[in-house]
Amino acid sequence: MTELTGQQYATATKELVVKRYLQERAVPALLRVLVECNPSRFAEWHGSACRQVAVLSVQYLNRALPEFQWQMWEGVFSYEGTDGRMKVYDHAWVWGRGAGWGRYVDLAHVASKRVWCQSARNQHHAPVWVEHKRRQVCMASEIAGQHEFYTGLLPQALYSLTLKAVASIGTKELAAFEKMYCTLRADGQD
Repeated sequence: MTELTGQQYATATKELVVKRYLQERAVPALLRVLVECNPSRFAEWHGSACRQVAVLSVQYLNRALPEFQWQMWEGVFSYEGTDGRMKVYDHAWVWGRGAGWGRYVDLAHVASKRVWCQSARNQHHAPVWVEHKRRQVCMASEIAGQHEFYTGLLPQALYSLTLKAVASIGTKELAAFEKMYCTLRADGQD
C-alpha cells in the first residue's frame, strides 16, 4: 500500500468534505427548492433533476476543488425494463480531471445510488444493465443563459437560492425531504 503525502492527504480530506456537503446538504436543498417552486411539474416528472444537480455540482466543484477541471456531461442511456421493453433516458453527470485519476460524480439519484468515484476515464458508472448510447460535454457558456425547467431561473440565480436554502434548512428537515424524494423517484421508475 502506498503512503499518502501530506498534500495528497489534505486533498483527499478536502474532497471528502466537499462530497459530503454536496450529497447531504446541497443536493437535497436544491431538490427541495425545485419542488417548492413547482410541485405539480416536479411530481409530473417524478423528481427528475439530473441536469439541475449536475449544473449545481459543477458550479460548486469549480469553486471548492479547483485542482480538478470539472465539466458537465449529458448522454442517452438505455436499459431493459421489468416489462421486458427497452427504456431510453437522458442523463447528466459531472466529470473532473485532476493529476492522476479523474472523478466521476453523479449525485442526481436517490441518496443510496449517488456516485462519487475515481475513474481513469469519463464513463457512466451505472450497473451493467445500462447501455450507454451517446454522450457530450455541456459548455458552461451555453448553460448559463438557459432557464431551468421547474423554476424558470437562470443557473446562477438557482445556485444562489440553493445556497441560501442550505443555510436556512436544518439537517433533520433535509433528511425528511430526502425520504419523500426517494418515494417520488421510486414511483417514476420500473
